[in-house]
Amino acid sequence: MRSAFHTLRLDRLDVFHAGTQSYGLAEGIRAMPATEMNSVLHPLRE
Repeated sequence: MRSAFHTLRLDRLDVFHAGTQSYGLAEGIRAMPATEMNSVLHPLRE
């Protein structure tokens, strides 16, 4: 995950999981519940 973070030159990386809570995995990387995927991705479409 760290190599992808560095290679893609991202400010942060969100990873989606099947749980219900958001939490940090490492600096700049957070785990987001899959139920929030649409609300996170919708602004990127505009």
